[in-house]
Amino acid sequence: MVAEFDEATSRRDRDSLTRRQVIERGFEALPCDDVDIRSETVDEHAAPCVEAHECELREPFGVEFTPKGEMVICEMTKGERILKVDKSGMLRVIAGTGTYDTAHSVHLTARAHEIGVHGFLVVTPYYNKPPPRGIVEHFKAVAATSDRPVMVYNIPSRVVINIEPKTMAKLAEIPNVTSVKQANDDLEQAERILELGLDLYAGDDNIVYPFLELGGKGGVCVHTHVVGPQVKEMVRRFREGDTEGSRRIHEELAPAYELLAVTTGPIQIKAALNLIGQDVGGLRLPLVEASDEERAQIRDCLERLGVLQQASV
Repeated sequence: MVAEFDEATSRRDRDSLTRRQVIERGFEALPCDDVDIRSETVDEHAAPCVEAHECELREPFGVEFTPKGEMVICEMTKGERILKVDKSGMLRVIAGTGTYDTAHSVHLTARAHEIGVHGFLVVTPYYNKPPPRGIVEHFKAVAATSDRPVMVYNIPSRVVINIEPKTMAKLAEIPNVTSVKQANDDLEQAERILELGLDLYAGDDNIVYPFLELGGKGGVCVHTHVVGPQVKEMVRRFREGDTEGSRRIHEELAPAYELLAVTTGPIQIKAALNLIGQDVGGLRLPLVEASDEERAQIRDCLERLGVLQQASV
């Protein structure tokens, strides 16, 4: 599930920006298959989500296509394909345009703006470990490329650096920085994000519910590829005041959280989707296919979730 954005962009321009609630059935789009882009796979994978949106949600629906190490090669084309699949014109596409190089991030953001995406997910610069001042300048430069909303992606387990509260406060001053995808289970830091007036989204699937308890909007998730309806129901129940029912679904989703821990992403979620009958293809090196042992663990998780009957096994 992902944030949704209106055409207006500035978080502080309350007259021109209506920030609606997150839609609870979104997904992180998967990296491209094989060496060449299989556009039919993008169509087939996006179309059911658009169809579910049109049949069930009746509101703008968010799809994120994110940097999984392949963005330079295929992400802009994938975004164009997703936009074309959405015949209703109501889909909100968020492009992952952040890299460790500011100039290249600006270039990708400008390109994504041109093709018509509705917002940008920008990860903390990785590998080169910039100081807090450099992180702020990086986000300022990227955000200045477009007037559309920017979601900060804080994922210290992948990029080594955590965006500390003082730095986040500086980022919150950037007019079109509206939200944070927080892949950090420190609840105190999550509360600080909310105090800054930013929308909070869980960047790890197992902290969607704890973030809801704090006042978060939802999450930008991987497990919703296979348990989207359950997560949607969990968020719906929480918003309607049924916290016990919401917590119960969160506990029932434990096998989905286990699935994501079997091996690194997107290896595990692609294996899961292939097992339930959705042909999402292979991976690019240095990512490799799930081993037989890993696939057995993933199958066990899917069986406990009750979703494996979808597979043609």
